Amino acid sequence: MKNKTTLKDLSRLLKVSVSTVSKALNNSPEIGNSTKERVKKMAALYQYRPNPTAMNLQSSKSGTIGVIIPNISNSFFARVLSGIEEEAQKEGLKVITYISNESLKREQEITWLLSSGFVDGVLVAFSEEAQRNKEFTHLFNLIEYDIPVVLYDRIGFDFQVDKIGINDEQSLCEATKFFISQEVLKIGLASAIPNLDVGKLRIRAIKRQ
Repeated sequence: MKNKTTLKDLSRLLKVSVSTVSKALNNSPEIGNSTKERVKKMAALYQYRPNPTAMNLQSSKSGTIGVIIPNISNSFFARVLSGIEEEAQKEGLKVITYISNESLKREQEITWLLSSGFVDGVLVAFSEEAQRNKEFTHLFNLIEYDIPVVLYDRIGFDFQVDKIGINDEQSLCEATKFFISQEVLKIGLASAIPNLDVGKLRIRAIKRQ
């Protein structure tokens, strides 16, 4: 687990009170500009980020989960989000949603933001760009801070996290076998995602038959 810099750490490094550090970071008029600048420089140097979850000392929970949607214009992901919202409401949880628009850079920005700790867990479907570039290190911004991560739909990756999805290759094999059993021998596959792992699994399933 990666250790987070705390207000107490900054207080010790700067030789000022925790209260002074907190007020400086919140631009309190009680603190002089030179002190504010010094505190903020030290906070940036040690990558300090406030953790709203830690403010709730009683439960240490925010009651919020984060969801990263790769493409909200895709009706499948719209239905997934609707299902997540429905189940979260049953459990008394709030959902904060981010859309990566299939962009690796945007996905990296989102995971960095979520790693500050204001959510209790994150559901992620990797963007197309992340999959094409095979760049997934940003996921560890969450894992290193002990934030539970669940991959959904796009799950064909070797990460030690929970995953929710289907076996695309097996499903396509069974569908192909059904067509063959019905004496349909000319079978084609139209795919909008042939370069993604999900698309490759489906193509491989068709070729196996």
